[in-house]
Amino acid sequence: IYLREEIELQNVHEEIVGRSQAMKVILAQVEQVARTDATVLIEGETGTGKELLARAVHRLSARKDRPLVTVNCASLPPTLIESELFGREKGAYTGAMTRITGRFEVADGATLFLDEIGELPQDVQAKLLRVLEEGRFERLGSTKPLQANVRIIAATNRDLAHDVDEGKFRKDLYYRLNVFPIDGPPLRERLEDIPLLVWAFVRQFEKKMGKRIDHIPRKKHGRSAALPLAGQRAGAAKCRRARHDCEQRQNPGGAHTPDGVFRYPRKSQPGGCRTPAHSGCVGEQRLAHYGPGRGR
Repeated sequence: IYLREEIELQNVHEEIVGRSQAMKVILAQVEQVARTDATVLIEGETGTGKELLARAVHRLSARKDRPLVTVNCASLPPTLIESELFGREKGAYTGAMTRITGRFEVADGATLFLDEIGELPQDVQAKLLRVLEEGRFERLGSTKPLQANVRIIAATNRDLAHDVDEGKFRKDLYYRLNVFPIDGPPLRERLEDIPLLVWAFVRQFEKKMGKRIDHIPRKKHGRSAALPLAGQRAGAAKCRRARHDCEQRQNPGGAHTPDGVFRYPRKSQPGGCRTPAHSGCVGEQRLAHYGPGRGR
């Protein structure tokens, strides 16, 4: 149980922007589980930053000096995902001209992030279950067992408990994955983070667009500007959508009027926070330094 006044984060989460209570609870869970080797299941809607949370867990773990190996289970056809995870021997099937090392071998001693785990075919689910239980697997086309010491972090935008009830996902695998669940909150449940996110995106795109932005207009040509738009659009679960809105409105042909309600002062405030209205925010010290792909 996390009480509002008792949540004290021990680390600065540079990639994650937010000061809302929902994000503080999530980041406290990240710090708690990172010190262990427990399997983590991150659930949440598309665009809520599940991969960022996975990277935060890995970065704070004892395996941080090894790479975080990522597999997007939804991007691979069912015929290839088994060899991608477990590897294959030369001649395992027609066209297999070389031996391929699987992601489990690559991630030995490190962390394997299985994104969109709900898209795994049933037969691959059974083999993944064996790896989680025994730490052993075979390359496709081989009978020689291999051992791997891998920490699993899985993520999904599906309701896996519902998929288990419908027979679409193995119950035993679900319980093996759901050792430490983290539920990523959608943006509509942490609206107070929108100003921080928008300014992080603005700073990210300034160099790309070649312009300095000091104001965000409340409205432009009858349409909501980036800041309120990010929280008002239907289904505003997605930080990724807000990031796109900011980039779209920061294009070189766009005009930014000086009637915005949120200002970004040129001079840093005490404590490193560049937005004085949001002092104490998580990750605020790094808002001006985000690179491509961060801050989702």
